[in-house]
Amino acid sequence: MVPKRNVRTIQTLLGETFAVQTDGTIEDGLSALGLPSDVRPNATITSPNNSATNGILHGIDQVIVPPSVVAALTGG
Repeated sequence: MVPKRNVRTIQTLLGETFAVQTDGTIEDGLSALGLPSDVRPNATITSPNNSATNGILHGIDQVIVPPSVVAALTGG
């Protein structure tokens, strides 16, 4: 769900969290690495509000990486 105001934090089934901005961008674990946006932009919701049998699906334009995975790979 894209927030109407401020930032919405979404928790995954594994307990990881992602921040969804009001413009539909999603900050994941790679955001913390400080890469330039042209190298690693945040994921963006490209097809919101698709009905599914168990809820609503929002399509995004790239894979999001949990912060714990980034920390394990970078030693941080």
